[in-house]
Parts: sequence; C-alpha cells; structure tokens
Amino acid sequence: MMKTLCTVLFLAALTFGAAAADVSYATEAAISPGKGKDQYQVEVRISRVTEQAGRTVETVIASPRVLANLGQPATLFTGSEDSKGESVAVEVFCPVKSANDFASCTVTIKRGGQTLSKSAMKLKLAAP
Repeated sequence: MMKTLCTVLFLAALTFGAAAADVSYATEAAISPGKGKDQYQVEVRISRVTEQAGRTVETVIASPRVLANLGQPATLFTGSEDSKGESVAVEVFCPVKSANDFASCTVTIKRGGQTLSKSAMKLKLAAP
C-alpha cells in the first residue's frame, strides 16, 4: 500500500511539473489621454495561458492601470515578492506630445526572483 501511494504522489508531482512548464503569458496594453491636459493612462491586461484537458485556458492575473504625466516615466508593481505567486511590474514612458513619438511600455512578470515573462511594447497616443 505504501509503495502504491508513493508512486501516485511521484506521478502527480511529474504531472504538475509538466503543467507548470506549459505556462505562457499574454499581455495587452492600451494608451489613452488622461484626465489632465498633460496626462496619459496606460491600461494593461496580463493573462496566464495554460492547456487543460486539451483546451487553451486564459486566466487574467492582473489588470493594472498607470496614470502619468507626459514626459515623465511611471512604474507600477502589483503582487507579492514571495516565491509562490506572480508579481507584475509595469514601466511606462510617454514623451511630450509630438506627431511621431510613441509611448513605451514594459511589463515584467516574476515569481520570486525568477523572471517568467517580459514584454516591451510601443503605443501610439491618440489625440484627445
């Protein structure tokens, strides 16, 4: 009986380990003018994408919003710094208005000290 229990636990550990390796992340970002004349807002949606029973499952893990002034960088951190859950750091910068400039947005997903995903995007700020 003990040998059977150990085998089941070992197989379960292998299954969970394999499932963890199949995790990826999807990141979407949108930029819009802020409430103030020289502000902008970046909305980010981060999802964990896994495969379960042959189906792709997307679970939103964070939906941060960053409100910042034009020409000044802004950073947002959400989550915990422990090794159990994901944390999300968002860094944005939108230059002072110019016809050809784009805002930059970098999203980093970590678990503990390990980087799980990093995305860098350029966003065009639409006229108000």
